[in-house]
Amino acid sequence: MKFSRLILANLFRKKIRLILTVGSFAVALVLFTFLAVVKSAFSRGTEIAGADRLIVVSRIGLMQLLPISDRDKILAIPGVKAVTHNHWFGGVYQDEKNFFPQFV
Repeated sequence: MKFSRLILANLFRKKIRLILTVGSFAVALVLFTFLAVVKSAFSRGTEIAGADRLIVVSRIGLMQLLPISDRDKILAIPGVKAVTHNHWFGGVYQDEKNFFPQFV
């Protein structure tokens, strides 16, 4: 019981030390929480996508589409369940600086 009064008396003796100590614990807690949220956000993308997905693109680039005949060749590969396609859409909103690439 006598130690608690001693601790409280010394705790408030130097207010700047108390503020810096509590502030450092608060900053550490905020950083730890923020990094945990960032780690969770990055790992959710792989959980949703799954490890059994594979994307095949043309060797020329993302904007060059694969031929339609390649769909049947890809479906013939053992273990392939489904094949789908997407198209590159490079949009501009009101100005050339507002470019937004999209896959549709």
